[in-house]
Amino acid sequence: MPKVGRKITVGGILSSAKLGWIVRFDNWGVYIYAVQTNEASKMNAFAPFEGQTIKISGTLRHSAGSGSTRSDEASLPEHFYFDLADAQVINPRPAAEIEFREMRLRKPPLAELYFDIRLRNDGAAARWFLLPSNLLGSATTSIGEKGGVDTLEVFAPRGRGRVIIGHFLGTGGFQALRLPPHAEVRLRRFPISYWGEPPAHLRIEVAIAKT
Repeated sequence: MPKVGRKITVGGILSSAKLGWIVRFDNWGVYIYAVQTNEASKMNAFAPFEGQTIKISGTLRHSAGSGSTRSDEASLPEHFYFDLADAQVINPRPAAEIEFREMRLRKPPLAELYFDIRLRNDGAAARWFLLPSNLLGSATTSIGEKGGVDTLEVFAPRGRGRVIIGHFLGTGGFQALRLPPHAEVRLRRFPISYWGEPPAHLRIEVAIAKT
């Protein structure tokens, strides 16, 4: 096994597996999981790439696995793997790109921010993309984490192609659209309200969900 212990790069489809994540290619695959238990929480960082074709670099390792003669104990197959602490995704196409275009001041403390947004679903299954509709000053609440929804507005922007956007209104409001597999959409001058004094730099969350 001449490549074991060496830094290599593999490309394939990332999917969830018994031991963690696995990059599958040519009827083969390399697992990605945390060797140290205190690194296990970082596994979620790979979730946005599930079902996508990506490249990952890391030091190739080999495990002989472990057999079990008991029916109530799971056995581990022989496999190759990257340690999560050492694995790195190489230049994947971003699922979301956001570019600020314009700000219009409304009645204080409200400002309307406009963005050009490009969303991509490189996966093999449909995905929901959730974007904020309102940003509240320095608050960092994630989409859907707090608040409620009392109204849903549905609209279809004009342009080439077709996309339906759901605008959920309420204290926990957000905007949502569903992209089929391998689809891409560009939204021009997409509005997001900002309550407070707009900062020089702004963090905007985009959540991606299967259902």
